[in-house]
Amino acid sequence: MLKKILLGSTLVMISSMSYADGFYLGAGLGGSGLFDDITTTDVSNAANNGQMDSGKFGFLGDVYAGYEMNLSDQFVLGGEAFLQGSSSNIRVTDVTGSATLKRRYGYGVRILPGYQFTPDTRGFLVLGYLHDNFKLTDDGLLDPNVNQNFGANAVQMGVGTMTALSNNLGLRADILYNDYQKKTVTVSATGDTYKNSLGSFDGVVSLLYRFG
Repeated sequence: MLKKILLGSTLVMISSMSYADGFYLGAGLGGSGLFDDITTTDVSNAANNGQMDSGKFGFLGDVYAGYEMNLSDQFVLGGEAFLQGSSSNIRVTDVTGSATLKRRYGYGVRILPGYQFTPDTRGFLVLGYLHDNFKLTDDGLLDPNVNQNFGANAVQMGVGTMTALSNNLGLRADILYNDYQKKTVTVSATGDTYKNSLGSFDGVVSLLYRFG
């Protein structure tokens, strides 16, 4: 009987220590769906003007570092900085040619208010800021001389869950939506424009290490 009591006390201690206040690091892999409502304007030939919707999925890598504190027995609050790299891209095509928009890498910060469902499992909301880097190349859609990088800011929103695997190790899953600012790329030589209304869905599974 005494052994059972000691074992039960040890398990409770491990669970509570897994979610003590402190710093953490994490890294994960997942998928990303990039969507764009692109409007092209050709100043020299209005027949080339148009609007197209397109989307495509790719891979996503995510690393982050943060700090988490307990607000009460059930409520927690975390804050973190992160870096992301993505292989997702969009290719739009018409009879004259095509253009490709690639999502490359980004960084940002986010807060994670959470709720403890069980001693080992919690859910959380995600609200953050993301700055992503994109590359636009044109192969005859509007202006074949375009090979341009640009950045776009986004509001990141989502939900997630984390389960303690041990005293310091956790398994985390995030589902995120990134709502980007509208971004116009202008060709300096011709004045032609590509107006991008971007959005992306990200799903990431990661391992998290908590210090202390």
